[in-house]
Amino acid sequence: MRHTLWPLAPWFLVACLLGAFSWQGSILGSDDALYAMVARENLRQGEWLSFTFEGRPFFEKGPVLPWLLMGSQAMFGESEFAQRLPGILFAFLLLLALYHIAIRAGMSRLSAWCAVASALAMNAFYLNARRPMSDIPGAALALLGLALVMAGGLRSAAAGGALLGL
Repeated sequence: MRHTLWPLAPWFLVACLLGAFSWQGSILGSDDALYAMVARENLRQGEWLSFTFEGRPFFEKGPVLPWLLMGSQAMFGESEFAQRLPGILFAFLLLLALYHIAIRAGMSRLSAWCAVASALAMNAFYLNARRPMSDIPGAALALLGLALVMAGGLRSAAAGGALLGL
């Protein structure tokens, strides 16, 4: 049996659409800049467990978002793109989980792709995927957890339950 990469082509297109122009624009006029600055400050200090902003303790968010932003900045430098990359990657995971949930729920492949395309076409989803905020990563982890629970099997259910906080 000959394997082909053609089934991955739509996912490549999704990744290209999510990443298109992700290096442009500014995050300075919103709360996004605060989260980016917290990550930058703590990365410079080498502090990965307790977060500060301008030297003061920062308790507004849990640790996952700063860790994602710090890791991205450590790999790609202090840039707008590095701040946006975690959201873009989690948006891709969210769409992948959405597709698998739709298939597990009995929808056709075409219907599952329509669900993915509809989410991708929503302005709120597309723009929030590019923001250094916890909304898209949180939704992605929840949908990934649901997809794992729906996949069946003890390991999948346990992993899905962990992602859902059960």
